[in-house]
Amino acid sequence: MYKYQYNLPSPPFVDVEGIANFRDIGGYPVQSPTDSPGGRLTRSIRRGLVFRSGEPTRLTKSGMQKLQSMGVTTIFDLRSAAEAMKDVHAIIESDGSRIERISVPIFAEDEDDEERDVRRRKTDDASPPPHTQNESDADPGTNSNTKLSAAYKRCAAHMHSGADVRPSHPFHPSIHPHISPKPLHKHANTHIQGTSNGYREILHHAGRALRTILLHLKSHPADPIILHCKLGRDRTGVIIALLLSLAGVADDLIAKEYQLTEVGLGPMRENIVTDVLGREREQSQSEEQLAMTRKKVDCLVGAREKNMLDMLAVLKREFGSAEVFVREKCGLEEWDVQAVRSALVVDVAPCHYAAGVVR
Repeated sequence: MYKYQYNLPSPPFVDVEGIANFRDIGGYPVQSPTDSPGGRLTRSIRRGLVFRSGEPTRLTKSGMQKLQSMGVTTIFDLRSAAEAMKDVHAIIESDGSRIERISVPIFAEDEDDEERDVRRRKTDDASPPPHTQNESDADPGTNSNTKLSAAYKRCAAHMHSGADVRPSHPFHPSIHPHISPKPLHKHANTHIQGTSNGYREILHHAGRALRTILLHLKSHPADPIILHCKLGRDRTGVIIALLLSLAGVADDLIAKEYQLTEVGLGPMRENIVTDVLGREREQSQSEEQLAMTRKKVDCLVGAREKNMLDMLAVLKREFGSAEVFVREKCGLEEWDVQAVRSALVVDVAPCHYAAGVVR
């Protein structure tokens, strides 16, 4: 049986058989205007309400029972129709399922994530900002789009291969200090810039999907939901960041929550890298080319804190705040925003894994 979870830190991770990177976004401290500077925070994001994950297309019957025991009522699928057609939620779509799937694609219905990934990287590579690279830090690959696309497809294929996964966790952010972090390779500037530009694109296309999710939270404030895309990193990461920012969570904590995706995908990481490098060796690539490929695959399954901080900086620079964003892009009124905050925030002290990173 294919398993994604291997004793991942709980909270926030939840072991749901057949779903990778599944975790609760609750427990993070919320700053209130009435809180004194440096004082103890007494409010937090409601636990057990909003979960995030990778795609649940390999969800098992046991995993479904787990979701039902948690009270999950709705799954919001951020993938395009093209992606969803490739990987159907077999158990969730069955007649016996009591969980509703709602499609809320961030991007065009006829474009899948792989096609968009290649298109975005071509755009980023064509005009890289001059301050993001120098000769010593530049990515050594000059014709990387084809290789990167192939690596992405192999990464996605590996998730569905049914292969065994070793319980290795090579990455962990400081939010869980008892596990030593291993930083991504420094030669990733081109990818980081591409990710930052990509997240800005997601942000500007997120309005309709986010509106549906926010209005659902307003109308069903006690019903647990799941948000997911492919890996539960990019599109899911931006939507979750907007939710947390709207509720009043500090940017540094939002970025640390985002970086937990490296932990959630950790059990797959080395297997994905080994699989891709093995295929490249079959094509008689040089050691230099293999090293470059590894860096790119590392970036594909990575979730650097800086990427999310950059996105949040764009949010503040272009909209001022998450509240302004949801009012302008989602068409919500002030009372809608307050109702959503009431659903997300509780008068409960932050739980230990979140409070441990409060500065």
